[in-house]
Amino acid sequence: MNKGFYLKMAWGNIRKNRNIYLPYLLAASVMTALFYIQGSLCDMVDISGMKGKRMMSSLLGISTPITGIFSLVILFYVNSFVMKQRKKEFGLYCVLGMERRHIARILFYETLILAVIGIGLGLLFGALLDYLSYLLLMYLIGSPGGTGFSLSINAFTDTLGIFAVIFLAVYLNNLRQIHFTSVISLLKS
Repeated sequence: MNKGFYLKMAWGNIRKNRNIYLPYLLAASVMTALFYIQGSLCDMVDISGMKGKRMMSSLLGISTPITGIFSLVILFYVNSFVMKQRKKEFGLYCVLGMERRHIARILFYETLILAVIGIGLGLLFGALLDYLSYLLLMYLIGSPGGTGFSLSINAFTDTLGIFAVIFLAVYLNNLRQIHFTSVISLLKS
């Protein structure tokens, strides 16, 4: 089977199961946007001339990895819900003659499509809400908010890297679930 078949099948599966993939994409987009905004705020506080920027930067620097860990947990949880809904479908694929490596390719393309859409939307919303969150932070601490705003390339690359690793971990977890589960238990689930 050619690679276009797997991509077409993956896109069809996403469209067909959009009611279970929509919360997954929403969670991925929101967590990506939050992670980007936190990283960007940390960078903006560093370049601003505000009073107490060292303390604010260190607090934001501590909270950014915590947001990454929460993102990992939330995306794994939502993904387990999606996989639970789709195990019967994967069992049917096996009964119809598909090997597990074919299912792995379909899962790869599904994860790739979802990662591109989720990370892309999250970075877009994060960039749009970035300035608003910066102004809100400056208002809360009582500092003038007109200086120090810029789109952070560092936060962009960090967010892209972290969420690429998270989606890779999700894909590997999906492979583990499909590989170590028998066809009968896939059909019964």
